[in-house]
Amino acid sequence: MGSNDVANATGSLVDTHTFCVLVAGAVGAVGLVAGVLTWGRPLLQRVAFDIVSVDGPMATAAELVQAAVVLAAVGFGFFTSMNQALVGAMAGTAAARGRHTVQMATLVGILRGRVVGPGAAVVLGYGVARLVAAGVGHPVLIGP
Repeated sequence: MGSNDVANATGSLVDTHTFCVLVAGAVGAVGLVAGVLTWGRPLLQRVAFDIVSVDGPMATAAELVQAAVVLAAVGFGFFTSMNQALVGAMAGTAAARGRHTVQMATLVGILRGRVVGPGAAVVLGYGVARLVAAGVGHPVLIGP
């Protein structure tokens, strides 16, 4: 989990009055540590080495593009992901050097995850909300 994910998750815990700020922060810290210890190295390996064959100038160009994309998106009021912007920037800078530098299988896998992930989250979120609502007898969420 990235820090922006932790902020979103803990913010909703506070906003729904599920936890106070201190407890929500502690839950977020545990989630962040768990993410770093379990998925951190494989994720860093994939982003840093498995998408493209990168050198110093390419990395610099990718970082500049990532910053520009994020600043432009925020300036227009759009939400964006630093990771998505970096993956796109790295693929673009590598493509400028020639197709041989882009690891297409890895890039397609990442893009597939960006499509499947939100769809699966919608379906699971709906199902879990219905189960929780049924468990607590909330009439608005259970429906007719």
